[in-house]
Amino acid sequence: MQRNDSYLPTALVSPGELPTIEPAEEQPEGTHQPALPEGFASLFHDLRTPLHSILASVELLEGDLGPPSEAVCKHLARIRRAGDGLSSLIDRILLHARLDTGKIPVGQELILLPDLVQRVADIVGPLATERGLLMQASSPAAVYFTSDSGMIEQILLNLLGNAIKYTQVGGISLSCALRGSEVEFKVSDFGLGISEEHLDKVFDPFWRVPGSQKFANGIGLGLSLVHGLVTLLGGTVEVQSQLGAGTTFWIRLPTG
Repeated sequence: MQRNDSYLPTALVSPGELPTIEPAEEQPEGTHQPALPEGFASLFHDLRTPLHSILASVELLEGDLGPPSEAVCKHLARIRRAGDGLSSLIDRILLHARLDTGKIPVGQELILLPDLVQRVADIVGPLATERGLLMQASSPAAVYFTSDSGMIEQILLNLLGNAIKYTQVGGISLSCALRGSEVEFKVSDFGLGISEEHLDKVFDPFWRVPGSQKFANGIGLGLSLVHGLVTLLGGTVEVQSQLGAGTTFWIRLPTG
């Protein structure tokens, strides 16, 4: 069965490339806050067209300029990074809106666990290396299960992307295990960490750890998307963290 990638962001953005959105005012406990005000989803869809035109123009310029100067290359690369960052931001917001309405189909395909882990590591590893971090990934051999591989990859990319953004030294890790009728994914870092009083807020949309803006820009949607996708797959997510000592997430998904 084919992968279901229709909801995936177009790019995994390097740390620091997303704009910052100020956190929204806290809502009374038990109040549901919609992902987007009515009509805003259409607005973000409309923003995609000019943005894609900009990125297509950059691609044409890169191919038609011949050997460009170093300065031109730097400017084109800057435009592309900014465009990719905005594209990823729009896609994340639209995905969050779709999760809020429950209108995302879940694929069912046979997944080879070590292959999935390798694909994720191939994407995240170079970003970790750029930051001077060690990336470790491990998986048991020849473990198959049935789920939506695109969604799982996006969950892991969000968690590992956060781990890279908020880890200054040391490394990050991804490990997996088959536990009865569940597949468990564990993502750990030695980064900023989260105080115990804030752990119950980490999956709230647009919420960010106080002081995290000093380390990286962002809009506070990554963990909310993780929670939404895990729930859609029928799984659970658990987090443990210590301020200044790092964070660990456990994702547990049914095998079929």
